[in-house]
Amino acid sequence: MVSVYSSLPSIDNVAQLRVKVTSGLDNEQLLYPDKPLAAPALLRLVEPNTPAATPVTFSVSFRPTFNADVTVDVEALDVTQASLGRGTSAPQPLNLGAVTYTRVIVTPPTCDPTAPARSCGDGYTCALVCDQNSQPNQLCFSAGKANPGDPCADTTDCAPGSGCFEFTTCSTVAKPMKTCRKFCTLDADCGAGSSCIPGISCGNTSTSLRICSRPCDPTGDATGGCASGLHCFIFAGGITDCACPQ
Repeated sequence: MVSVYSSLPSIDNVAQLRVKVTSGLDNEQLLYPDKPLAAPALLRLVEPNTPAATPVTFSVSFRPTFNADVTVDVEALDVTQASLGRGTSAPQPLNLGAVTYTRVIVTPPTCDPTAPARSCGDGYTCALVCDQNSQPNQLCFSAGKANPGDPCADTTDCAPGSGCFEFTTCSTVAKPMKTCRKFCTLDADCGAGSSCIPGISCGNTSTSLRICSRPCDPTGDATGGCASGLHCFIFAGGITDCACPQ
């Protein structure tokens, strides 16, 4: 009996699971379900520690030649048969006449936030996701139309090449302060008046990711062209950026 979970809070819109079972020199491949699902019946994989988490569960019958420890590899596929991630179980001993239980945690593939079309495909963006242990993951999401500097609710609102970031010091549960920010490698990626700044982290875990500062006008009104709730400030090197009011 195989139970499938996600390494993230959820992996949605799973149409089918591609499964490979290996025991010693023998292996067997199958699809669950036999035919890909379509909306609204698509599967959803959840984290094992999610309250009342229900895994996607299916059973596999083994040939008599399967007599060594068994491992199960699962790849989640969307409706186009593109991979949403994969995972492999720990080896489990087989007991003749008994049920063997195993768990597989599917992890989405990593991607490049500065080149989402190449690593995710057209219409997608690649963004940073922090898991429950504050570990960073770079994952593909359907992109939105909000440009860098525009307000956002989550990464799926932001245009390709950008992600949704929260200004924690001036956010509240009732009114989170978030805007789209463009990912970058060099200052040249950001355009005139903007700089490629480091310091992106998941809790206390630092990452190598950088985002562009947001050009704004500190000589105008308080917002200086920033999203509502943010003010324009001048930082080292004369670079302007939007930040929480001091």
